[in-house]
Amino acid sequence: AGGAALAVGAAGATVVAPAAVLGAVLGPRLRYRRFRYEVTEHGLYVARGALWRRWQVVPHARVQTVDTRAGPLQRALGLVEVQVTTASAAGGTAIPGLAPPVADRLVRTLARHAEAEEGT
Repeated sequence: AGGAALAVGAAGATVVAPAAVLGAVLGPRLRYRRFRYEVTEHGLYVARGALWRRWQVVPHARVQTVDTRAGPLQRALGLVEVQVTTASAAGGTAIPGLAPPVADRLVRTLARHAEAEEGT
C-alpha cells in the first residue's frame, strides 16, 4: 500500500510541477496582454483580467496621490508601477510594468489633471 501511495504522489508531482512552471511563465504574459489603461479629460480608465474582466474609472477629481514604486524584481527588469490613491473606500488602482519615462509622464499627466479638477 505504501508503494502505491508513493507512485500516486510521484505521478501527481509530475503533473503539478510542469503546470506550476507553465503558470509562472504564462501568467504574467496573460496579465500583461489583458491590462489596459487610458487617461482622458474625464479620468483614468483601467481594464484588467482575462477570465473575469474588471473595468475601473478613476475620475481626476477623486485622485489624492500619484506615486511610483518598484520592488526588487521590477527594478531588475527596469520597470516601475504607478500607484494612484483615491478618495474612495476601494483605495485606488495601480498600473504595473511601465518603463520609468512612461511612468514619469503618467504621473505628471495625472497630477496636472487632478490639479485642474481641484481648481474647479
